[in-house]
Amino acid sequence: MADEDIAQEAEFHSVLFTRLQDHIRSSDTNFEEPVAEKSVESGFADIYVPNPLNGDLVIEVKRDDIYPRDGDVVRQARNYADDLGTEFFATCNSNDLFLFKYDDEFDVSEIEFLYFDLRDEQISEFVEELLSAVDYVHKQGRLPTQQDRDRIVG
Repeated sequence: MADEDIAQEAEFHSVLFTRLQDHIRSSDTNFEEPVAEKSVESGFADIYVPNPLNGDLVIEVKRDDIYPRDGDVVRQARNYADDLGTEFFATCNSNDLFLFKYDDEFDVSEIEFLYFDLRDEQISEFVEELLSAVDYVHKQGRLPTQQDRDRIVG
């Protein structure tokens, strides 16, 4: 693992955290201030966004050379979500983000997800989409419908 990869991951983590914080502070939302490196039983959740009314969100950030939908990455984020008692978690790198709604599926490949392509997105606009999707899931009980072609990565 190159220092460049670590620096790139840290930079994206910082930008995502800051944009979440900015959006939550400036918007009428039920989400509370995000927490970086939230200590949980199974480790440290990269970003934890509390929402006592609609369900918290855990975000696991990875380097760009790690696919965010890899089984080990999804399991890690799911375990953090379990530790925090929430059904919403996301895995991402600076290119791709997957939002999951966890309903006690045993096999991580069966967990429903919503895909976001971050390559051409402004992170500040994306953050609003992400938090809106979590609100949608809470209200509708399911993820928004997404065309299969929109779920193809990159």
